[in-house]
Amino acid sequence: MQSKTIKCMNISTVYHGFALQHQDLNKELVKQVMDTVPLEKLYLLGLAVTHRRIETLFSVPSVTCRTPSHYWLLALVADNHDNSLNNLQDKIEQHLYSLLPATAIVLTVSQFLEWAKTGHPFAVSVQEKGFVLFEKSAAILSPAKIKNLQELAKENGQLFEQTKIKVREFLAGAELFVMRVQYKMAAFMLHQAAEQAMRTMLIINTGLRLNTHSIDRLLRCCALFCYRLPDLFPRQTNKEKVLFQLLQKAYIETRYRNDYSIKLDQLIAVNRQVQKLYELFLKGSPVNSSNYPAA
Repeated sequence: MQSKTIKCMNISTVYHGFALQHQDLNKELVKQVMDTVPLEKLYLLGLAVTHRRIETLFSVPSVTCRTPSHYWLLALVADNHDNSLNNLQDKIEQHLYSLLPATAIVLTVSQFLEWAKTGHPFAVSVQEKGFVLFEKSAAILSPAKIKNLQELAKENGQLFEQTKIKVREFLAGAELFVMRVQYKMAAFMLHQAAEQAMRTMLIINTGLRLNTHSIDRLLRCCALFCYRLPDLFPRQTNKEKVLFQLLQKAYIETRYRNDYSIKLDQLIAVNRQVQKLYELFLKGSPVNSSNYPAA
């Protein structure tokens, strides 16, 4: 069966241009993903680029370097595999880490084709604008468009309002548990506030529904449309890393691990971060049709 790599879709975007500048990296990335999962097709959804500028007396003009620092991938895999999609995602990310940090989303081919056929906004956006890194065979897909944009806008608006209430109540619950000196349950409430806000932001902006409680994964996926989100939870210093792990682990460990412990000052710091996330959530329009392909 013939395979093809590094093919650009019809719609040209800025990130396509960046991707085309790094074809050697792309080819090595494809090879490693193929060694990890039963790959049928691989899309590059986006990439982060690090800019480095050097000013010295010996370099006129100044030297500027742009280097990819993170890839967002959609891997379509064969239907007959033995692992869960979440496990395949983890395998890809772990395998690629030494080459390039990446966030992988994995779907079966049949699921993606069904989504595209029914006008799922995520599948339609990928089909129309995605950069194809690899395809095992060139599948002929019918032109797709999102069905019933008015209905989608209504659903997104309702989801936004429902989530706003949920997040507000989780934050209020965290305050109540702090007053009762039940810090573990307060941390759980903050985790749920952050999770629910980002889940909804992801659905409204991409159409993608993630089955995860991982704050880290939600932050990475939400960075596809909002670069500011990961900056709300910095992880540069040891103190920042500890704070993030306390939030990341709060969903499970606050309820099932006796050794989970969070101090009041740490709880206050995490609460401040989640409050900023909620403020960012509120500023986002519940329906932003510019994020979706034209009908």
